[in-house]
Amino acid sequence: MRLSKAQADDYKTKLNGASPQEAKEEIEELRARLSKLEHDPRVLTPEQVKRFTDILHKHQPGHVIVSRNGGSLECGGVQKQVRKLFSQAGWTVEHWETLGGNPSPVGLMIFTGTGEVLTSDEKGVTEALTAARIAFTVERVATSNAGPQLVFTDID
Repeated sequence: MRLSKAQADDYKTKLNGASPQEAKEEIEELRARLSKLEHDPRVLTPEQVKRFTDILHKHQPGHVIVSRNGGSLECGGVQKQVRKLFSQAGWTVEHWETLGGNPSPVGLMIFTGTGEVLTSDEKGVTEALTAARIAFTVERVATSNAGPQLVFTDID
């Protein structure tokens, strides 16, 4: 099959002079760049999920509050994912939204009780996050919460 000269010239114009192979490579590169832009970097990778859930299953299911700062728009995906992982591991999970406060510079603050020794629930939460290599800061406060509270925030 042969293209007419007009069709060939039209393709060359549309491809900015690139060969079909060069055009294909450019399209693949653009698709890869788009895919990176669409991915939420705070959503856990399959490896992180495995590490996280492996540790949770080694602990007696407990009670946890998984919340996010209501003014933080970018952390909803990871907060929802972590909530689901706790639920699937048999934990009792509360979902809150908070407003204000001092956000963690790493995007996740855990509020625990003031005791010297971590409770079983606090230990399960911190060990699972550490195993999954999820950065967090801890704030020890007097609380009447039934368990530790995770507060996800955007990272500046």
